[in-house]
Amino acid sequence: MEQTRQKRTAKVLLAALLSVVMALALVFAILPQATLTAQAEGTTVDLSALSEAYTAQDGETLTGTLGGNYKISIADGATVTLKDVTINGVKSSKCKWAGITCNGNATIILSGENTVTGFYEDYPGILVPANKTLTIQGDGALTASAGQDGFGA
Repeated sequence: MEQTRQKRTAKVLLAALLSVVMALALVFAILPQATLTAQAEGTTVDLSALSEAYTAQDGETLTGTLGGNYKISIADGATVTLKDVTINGVKSSKCKWAGITCNGNATIILSGENTVTGFYEDYPGILVPANKTLTIQGDGALTASAGQDGFGA
C-alpha cells in the first residue's frame, strides 16, 4: 500500500514538473519575438556603410553620407528620422530615381542638417507617390533639390 501511494505521488510530481516545463517552453517561444521587436525599434542606419539599395523601416534613423549610387526608399506607413543625412545624386542615366523614394504614406522627422538631391535630371530630392502623403516634422533642417530640372520634393 505504501508503494502504491509513493507511485501515485511520483506520478503527480512528474505531471506537475511536465506542466512547468511546458509552460516555460511557451514563455521562451514568445520571448524571442518580443526581444527582436524591441531591438528593431530605434535602429540607426549609417548610409555610408550601405552597399546596395535600402528601404528604411518604421522607427529607423538614417544618418551619414550615402557613399554610393544606391536607391533609398521609405516603407509605406513608416516614420523615419533623418539625422545629418547627405544624399547627393550623381546625375547619371544609370540612376533614374529620387534621392529618397517614399513607397506610400510616410513621416520624416528632421534632426540636424539634411541635404537630399535627386539622382537624375528631373527626379526630385524626395518622391511621394500620387495620392499619398509625406509629413515632415522635427526641428532639423532639410534642403531637397532635383537632379537638374525638377522640384525638390
